[in-house]
Amino acid sequence: MQLCKTIDLGCLNAYSGLIQAAIYLIQTLVLIAGFLIAWQQLRGLQRTTQGANILEFVHGHREIMRIAVEKPFLLTTLTWKRLADSGTRPSFDALLKAAGLQPSEIAIAEMFHSMLINHMATAYTQYNLKNVSKESWAGYEPDIRDYFSHDVPRARWRDVAKYQPPAFRTFVNAKISAEEQPKEAV
Repeated sequence: MQLCKTIDLGCLNAYSGLIQAAIYLIQTLVLIAGFLIAWQQLRGLQRTTQGANILEFVHGHREIMRIAVEKPFLLTTLTWKRLADSGTRPSFDALLKAAGLQPSEIAIAEMFHSMLINHMATAYTQYNLKNVSKESWAGYEPDIRDYFSHDVPRARWRDVAKYQPPAFRTFVNAKISAEEQPKEAV
């Protein structure tokens, strides 16, 4: 009881503003620490998501290539170049018929090339959403450019481009246009 009587309440009132300011400061520091921890967790989640997307992309690519290995004629449709007369743009079916494929093989090739194009569109979308790193994209982009440098993929693109996202259409059409430009002599 002696202690309670000796406390000067006036002194306490004088320091109450400082005490309140100290409490606000501590609350602010705890809040900032919480934000920093949440930010670190979000960065970790982003890296995990990027890794999962790459694995999923590789899995999808592997599945598409497995189909091609099971049907060897599909592999040849990936690399046929300059089957058409210069300046003409034959249809996908016409190119494959001219190469001797049967109607059932042409139907399989249509699905196969549509799957590849959708796969590329997904990679492009994931890259634009920042779910695929620049380093990974640096490997995908030349593959896309190479794929569309061949006659059969270009013919299939003409059939399915309208079903693709506008940004991807612009991207692919720019790659095709760049490929069609005459190369300067070095």
